[in-house]
Amino acid sequence: GEPVACAAPGSGASLSSVIQMAVTNASGEASLAVTANSTAGDYTVAASVSGVVATADFSLTNVAAAGNNIAIISGNNQSTTISTAFSNALVVEVTDGGGFPVVGETVTFTAPASGASLSSVTQMAVTNGSGQASLPVTANSTAGAYTVAASVSGAASVDFSLTNTAGPANAIAVVSGNNQSTTVSTAFSNNLVVSVTDSGGNPVAGETVTYTAPGSGASLSSVTQMATTNASGEATLSATA
Repeated sequence: GEPVACAAPGSGASLSSVIQMAVTNASGEASLAVTANSTAGDYTVAASVSGVVATADFSLTNVAAAGNNIAIISGNNQSTTISTAFSNALVVEVTDGGGFPVVGETVTFTAPASGASLSSVTQMAVTNGSGQASLPVTANSTAGAYTVAASVSGAASVDFSLTNTAGPANAIAVVSGNNQSTTVSTAFSNNLVVSVTDSGGNPVAGETVTYTAPGSGASLSSVTQMATTNASGEATLSATA
């Protein structure tokens, strides 16, 4: 018939009720069914009786529920040149049903299997003590916009929007306008069209192309002329003999 007071911490990881009472039975034992609060962590519950200085301490741990929420922290909406690393890592946070960080959760990052993407299609990272997983990523050799999905078990995925931009000009090729003729001092029927690409074969827009004809003899009306590549990486020049 002795009342026993069980005292849990007043804040942080604790029980659903800070102070709870139980009464000893004929064997001198008191039993109390307890429930964890919504905060994960380790803590101590002290059981005490009147007139006794020492307490009987229980070491308890509230474990975070399985991750069921994932959110982007940083790394969204960025771009980098093909085959180079993005400036910022892709960072997500995983929380449980109570909104508390989940530690040690594996996050899977999935990029497109073809076209513009990351250097690796599937990569993984594990959440730290703050429930955050961070993944440094590198663009593949294809230019374009795409999304990378970050996912954990039991939660809807979140998408990072990334863009691989074309690298510097690496190659130039004739598209059309080759092997044609015209009467002297008249315009050629077809424009002189070239394409400019980077090391990954992606079109390079805004690149200045210089067309240089012979300085004497049969030539064009202007020895040196320039054109700029369009969004498709093509430069077009109307030429006159």
